Amino acid sequence: LGARSGGLGLLSPDGRTLCVSIYSGGAYNVLPIGADGKLGEVSGIFKDTGSGPRPEQEAPHAHMMLFDTTGRHVIGTDLGTDRINVFAIENGKLAPRDRAQLKPGSGPRHVALHPQGTLLYVINELEGSVACHGYDPATGHVSEERQRISTTPADYTGQKSGAEILIHPSGRFLYASNRKLKSDHPLADSVAAFSIDNAGKLASIQYWSEGVRFPRAMTMAPDGSHLYALSQKGDTILRLRIDPQTGKLDQPVVVAKVPTPVCLVLVG
Repeated sequence: LGARSGGLGLLSPDGRTLCVSIYSGGAYNVLPIGADGKLGEVSGIFKDTGSGPRPEQEAPHAHMMLFDTTGRHVIGTDLGTDRINVFAIENGKLAPRDRAQLKPGSGPRHVALHPQGTLLYVINELEGSVACHGYDPATGHVSEERQRISTTPADYTGQKSGAEILIHPSGRFLYASNRKLKSDHPLADSVAAFSIDNAGKLASIQYWSEGVRFPRAMTMAPDGSHLYALSQKGDTILRLRIDPQTGKLDQPVVVAKVPTPVCLVLVG
């Protein structure tokens, strides 16, 4: 089940707890896992309150959960209230550790941690941007925004809809997906590639649009050799090679045709 959740299960590093983010309910849930692998009853619920300035933000929308690199804190995004919530799990409960209020109307969807553990990147669905924040794994504190960069080119027109965010195992590259809603721009459906410098700053290096249609989800090979883009409206899973030197994507191969793919977990 991997290390993050957006309506899926998020396993704790010790395998004893399952965390789930509930988008429609605006809540984060915790369930114990027994020695036999069976789930117990919900032992902890954290339900947020509030709203944002956009119509899509009429209520809290818990979108994703991610354990930090220490495994001591779990980070949750809330698209509806423009917040990042950080928790510790104590006695089967979610104990709040920090709350970061982000740019109003940005709509934080998913997050990714740099391998060094002290940089947190957020893809904002409603704004179509990636923001970088400092992160303290010792306390779970999310610090001030360091950079905000668009996931679309400067000439982009129409509605934006950022979806997925991934960081290469080397820590040198970041990838973000864009989904076509109300836009005729040729890169409305695309994967944006960025380089990451030694200070964590992003710079655009490529936009890939060939063979992707509404790429809601992406995943990466554990060794960072390939990126898999799931075309929710194209019914395909596209594999792209990642150049280890430049981070650019190439060599597209359709590895599967499947109706409405929205999640992929690589095993092994």
